[in-house]
Amino acid sequence: NLFDSVADDVFIGHADSASIASPGYRVNTVGYDRNIARSNLGGQDVAILNGTAQGDENFTARVTGNPANNFGVLRSGPGAPLPFLNRAIGFTSVTANSNGGNDRSYLFDGRGNDILFASATSARLTGTRFEFTANDFQRVNSNANAGGNDQAILVDGANDDRLVGTGNRATLFGDSNSFIQATAGFERVTGDASEGGTDRLSLAN
Repeated sequence: NLFDSVADDVFIGHADSASIASPGYRVNTVGYDRNIARSNLGGQDVAILNGTAQGDENFTARVTGNPANNFGVLRSGPGAPLPFLNRAIGFTSVTANSNGGNDRSYLFDGRGNDILFASATSARLTGTRFEFTANDFQRVNSNANAGGNDQAILVDGANDDRLVGTGNRATLFGDSNSFIQATAGFERVTGDASEGGTDRLSLAN
């Protein structure tokens, strides 16, 4: 268990190590299967969670009724040679970085008006007192079911991509499913096909 200070702290989690630091202090862990970092003393605290090349890792980020309990967690997939779990609780910003493999991310909104910006390489969900970012995940599922007037902006990649919209769901598929950005529950979804390729749009009620 790692705890913040009153200053701006940074928590960094890897598969085999973790650290939390701000000017004046630093705490490191090595070899722990599970690292839980908590931000409850103030400051603009940031968490960076790094995956491995093993694949099948999952990142989940969720807004709760109390900002102090908002969390992001990155965990290894089943059967991983180096099992790990890194969780950041109460941090203003949580970023997860996939380093290859069939990794998935699940982002959940808050009660306010939230904005999702998703592209071929990243997805960032922002709202009141939170920012969740998933970089280089093969699939990201973004959910806006907690309330508010939520908006999503989906930007294509350089190749031939496909945007499918049905009801309150929209999914952007990269060429050969190189990436998948799936959304559910957003009041407004904007598709941007400005990055190149022959892109297709399919809409249904």
